[in-house]
Amino acid sequence: MQKIPSPKIFQSFKRWKKIVTCVGGEEYTFEEGTDIFVKPAEDQITDPTEELAHRTWKAHILELRRDDSKPGQSPFMMVQWYYSPSDIKAMIKNKQCQEIYPYLGNTELLLSDHRDIVLVQCCIDDITITFFDENSLKARPIKKGHWYYRMTLITGKKTNIIKDIPSLSGCCGSIYNPDLDRQRYCPKCQAWYDEKCIGPAHATINEDDGLELLGEIPYIRGYDGSHESGNWQIVGTGNIKQKAKSVIRKGGKLSDLWSNDIGEEVIAHLITKITAKVTAKVTAKVTAKVTAKVTAKKKEQKKKQRKTAKATAKATAKATANITAKAMAKVDQHGCKYKV
Repeated sequence: MQKIPSPKIFQSFKRWKKIVTCVGGEEYTFEEGTDIFVKPAEDQITDPTEELAHRTWKAHILELRRDDSKPGQSPFMMVQWYYSPSDIKAMIKNKQCQEIYPYLGNTELLLSDHRDIVLVQCCIDDITITFFDENSLKARPIKKGHWYYRMTLITGKKTNIIKDIPSLSGCCGSIYNPDLDRQRYCPKCQAWYDEKCIGPAHATINEDDGLELLGEIPYIRGYDGSHESGNWQIVGTGNIKQKAKSVIRKGGKLSDLWSNDIGEEVIAHLITKITAKVTAKVTAKVTAKVTAKVTAKKKEQKKKQRKTAKATAKATAKATANITAKAMAKVDQHGCKYKV
């Protein structure tokens, strides 16, 4: 096996943005800026009982270089390591790491500043590791079982420091654990609250209730210890809300979102007051419609009454005029003693 070069010698090699090479008899393409699985040395496996995907190291490729002056040389890569929950747990002397460990998700990683030069032949496969931005309600969806990170680890000779620690829950002051917690977001407070502190949301709707209601679902996130599948639980329902509003604007149907992006688990956690709000809107709309009809009917009745009164007055005036005319004609016929 080729000897790992020093950083200085590595920098003298020709740099490549992309390299196609054979690993274990299979052809792989490695690119700068992507993430990979790296096979660890047997004596450096943190927990031998873990599944293979958890035992393998994860890294981010910073640079790809190869010594093209020597034919047949395998490429090297400068990588930035991700640390797994078991790696953090193993740092028993670091108080901060021990405090953070219970809040890490099963497939959560920490991006460190720890860098190494690795032979490409040590890579097993490429993977996708998604950044979870807790400060965004529109964070990119992360499916169950997929790798992600939200914190960074600064490594040092004496101690390690975790940065970008998530904000604490608005009620109990704990850090959000995507696997064990279920939280709801309050737009007014701009804070996430644990359902175990404020109580769960109970409401259900089905596809017939329309996109409008879907657009008003609460911001919720977390698996709450369940084994349900989906791509919203880790980051929350923000993306679903935005997609629903987008479909509404484009005149689409709920079925355009239902099967792939939502799932029944989202609908099962709608807040009751949302349903009540929609019901109130419908009731108000119906009431307004009925009131408008009653008002219109009353106006029509008053119009008819005025018309009838006008016709009666006209008929009375006409009858009176006829009687008067007949009486005057009769007087003229026989003469009037008072006639001058």
